Amino acid sequence: MSLAEVTVTIRPDDINVVVEDVPNTEVVVEASPEIIVVAGNNIGPQGPQGPPGVGTFRTGRTWAVAGPLDQAPSVIPPIFVPEATGENTTLISIRAVLLSGTSVQIQMQKNGANVGPPITVTTLPTSVPFSEPIVDLDMLGWTRSNLVGDPSGLSLTAIFEHIA
Repeated sequence: MSLAEVTVTIRPDDINVVVEDVPNTEVVVEASPEIIVVAGNNIGPQGPQGPPGVGTFRTGRTWAVAGPLDQAPSVIPPIFVPEATGENTTLISIRAVLLSGTSVQIQMQKNGANVGPPITVTTLPTSVPFSEPIVDLDMLGWTRSNLVGDPSGLSLTAIFEHIA
């Protein structure tokens, strides 16, 4: 029986609350003339726990260029990637797509220097793996080149893995 199958019967004449027994669940019933509270809590075994203070999570930072790329600057302003004390951050992937046109080449940069080879972006979403360590407030940006077939509407997301 699941908690969703619990039957609660309330009799207005004497406010008698009856709750069916649910295995591995502690049920608490409290009643007063104004309110009745029925609370259930799963008391099954605790699941596996990770080491204290260690966790891995991912975040993404997205640049978007609306309209034709030949009218946008060839260098888009960079972002800065903050880190918490004791955190290790890595640029693990880039995902990009054009809304229309044929293609454009994107060159990722960290602190003004090229990172990895140029990436060809088309109207099919593309993911490219990276393994670039990030230090607190590193500057991450990109340049564009080789515009083919009037590319327009670029979305480019840098995906970071953080280990704290």
